[in-house]
Amino acid sequence: MDFALSDRPAGAGRGNLIDALPGQCQSVAVTETAKKLLNAFDSLAETDRHEVAREILRRTALAEHGPPDDAELLALADEVFLELDRRERHHLRRGVRA
Repeated sequence: MDFALSDRPAGAGRGNLIDALPGQCQSVAVTETAKKLLNAFDSLAETDRHEVAREILRRTALAEHGPPDDAELLALADEVFLELDRRERHHLRRGVRA
């Protein structure tokens, strides 16, 4: 899967996946069918969303998958460090010490 923490360069005023607005898919690889599924998920009652999320996590944990390869790990590490740099710059601009 190809996920981006941000669609802009680090520090460009956009948050990461967690900071994104609810109901907005941040994956660059998601299909229209998957977007419809996510929209349906968003329209569920809170208790149903919780149960569906729990079931998806359970199935994901049980799915067969190998460890990530070196290229995937490097790409993820790059994303993490870019996000940390963005947050540090944001805090420095606001005068907040980490």
